[in-house]
Amino acid sequence: EFRNKFFADNIKLLEKYYTMTDDERRADALEFEARIHKHRADTLERETKAQQSQKELIAKIDQIRASH
Repeated sequence: EFRNKFFADNIKLLEKYYTMTDDERRADALEFEARIHKHRADTLERETKAQQSQKELIAKIDQIRASH
């Protein structure tokens, strides 16, 4: 079932791709690259926020330990 869905989806994409003009292909490629860059930036931002939260938590734990 997975294989059939995979082929069906890819055939649709290929049919769409081959009916595109060169300009549409370039625009599609640029849109794809933009989505990749946005995903990378979003992932980096989430990781940075998680690291910052972890550092703040560790600092708070250290502060509590020092006060007791």
